[in-house]
Amino acid sequence: MKQKLLSILALLCLTVTSAWADGSWTSGSCTVTLTGGTLTVSGTGAMADYGWSNQPEWLASHTNENPSPITQITIESGVTHIGNYAFYWCNNANLTSVSIPSSVVTIGESAFCACTYLTSVTIGSGVTTIGYSAFNGCSGLTTIEIPANVTSIGNSAFNNCPALTTVTFAAGSLLTTIGNSAFYSCSNLSSINIPDHVTSIGGSAFQNTKFSSIDIPASVTNIETHAFYACSYLEAINVNADNTVYASEDGVLFNKAKTTLIKYPQAKSGSSYSIPATVTSIEIAAFMDCTNLTTVTIPASVTNIDNNVFFGCSNLATVNFNSNPNIGSNVFYGIANGATVSMNLTGNQGATGEYWMTFYNQNYNFQVPATGTQIFKAALDGSALTLTELTTDKIITKNNAVILKSTSGPIALTLTTTDSENDFSENSLSGVSSASGLSGNGSIYVLNYKAATGAGFYKLATGKKVGVGKAYLTYSGGAGAREFFGFEEPTGIDATLNDNGEMINDNCYDLQGRRVTNPTKGIYIVNGKKVFINK
Repeated sequence: MKQKLLSILALLCLTVTSAWADGSWTSGSCTVTLTGGTLTVSGTGAMADYGWSNQPEWLASHTNENPSPITQITIESGVTHIGNYAFYWCNNANLTSVSIPSSVVTIGESAFCACTYLTSVTIGSGVTTIGYSAFNGCSGLTTIEIPANVTSIGNSAFNNCPALTTVTFAAGSLLTTIGNSAFYSCSNLSSINIPDHVTSIGGSAFQNTKFSSIDIPASVTNIETHAFYACSYLEAINVNADNTVYASEDGVLFNKAKTTLIKYPQAKSGSSYSIPATVTSIEIAAFMDCTNLTTVTIPASVTNIDNNVFFGCSNLATVNFNSNPNIGSNVFYGIANGATVSMNLTGNQGATGEYWMTFYNQNYNFQVPATGTQIFKAALDGSALTLTELTTDKIITKNNAVILKSTSGPIALTLTTTDSENDFSENSLSGVSSASGLSGNGSIYVLNYKAATGAGFYKLATGKKVGVGKAYLTYSGGAGAREFFGFEEPTGIDATLNDNGEMINDNCYDLQGRRVTNPTKGIYIVNGKKVFINK
């Protein structure tokens, strides 16, 4: 019996040994040869793609008990594509470096995944795409340089490379996309220069990395879910510093385009930096648990801040908004005690220097400055618009749309957990919470100021939009004939009439926006001012 068991074991050993025997195989347009531990890929064109269930012949007997015998990989010039799973789990302790020639254009899915002893990878200048999980689990990889022609780094491309400390992009990089989890759990990654063409930072792209500061270029328009989640060393986000806000004709806030990125030195605790003025959306938990982050400035271009974005940022003491975006739930949960969250808003400037704007926030209460600012609700009864000032306190409770007037310039609102005791009932204003805004349809009126007719609600042109955080009126009765609703705030100024009782200046409108040639006694708008005709 003992002799029989020994014979079986000997046969098994012979089988395993023969599985790793030297050989030569055809792979797509290439030839793969294994000789004495050296695997050589030659030919002109692309290797074949493989998968989890159909691994290449040179890896067919790969198991934990039977690790790869490959000690060197040589990819010759002429090869254009490294196949999916081509070198998956080549975990021989002697396989420490790989050089990819410039003829290679694409590195396939999981091509070098779990090559745990690789410490150095040279990527050729011809590569444009690094595929999904291409170097996932290369736990010995310490540095990587991405050539200029790479336009896309796939999802999980360098996921779980804990020894990776530095990622460098070549000058003139054409990279546009950093995929989901691209550098997830690279727990020692402390330095990366994100190229200026990148438009999207994928979900969990830098989750659980060791950045103390990060330069986000002005080209970025989207920071996705969990992008910087649990970056507990992150103190500051360094970006374009110009966040000047301008107002369009329909009262929707926008930001002046900037192309030059100002990069700051490494941030220190308490420094103030901004998110790029091109970003429009910050998605779920993007900066969650960044426990060293102290100050963030949100530009006017941002229309959406998703749930939990700053959740657990326990040292975040200052958040400055330059717009009123849609702000999701639990965004500020667990930030520093006594933290200041402020919203700096500007609006349409009136003839005498006052600022008018509308405001709406679905999820949070905001405190209005105690002096120099008034809060109004608006009641539209038929064709008559009446403003009522809310004076009980200076708080706007969430989910209430209001009008704000300032005599001291732009308004700085402050987040508060206190509810208002103002009466917001009988209010015809509606608010916009969708980041995409609300399109005009001929019956929507928005706050604006025009020199000829003053501040009021003007019909929004079809196709134009009311921005997020703004309020509007809906009026469907005779919309084609109505251009604006003026405010019933008479000045008491008498209009100048000629001997026949006619206006000397015929630029006169009633409060329904209709031109009037021979006004009778009442309130009118003349040259942008409300006047009372008493004759």
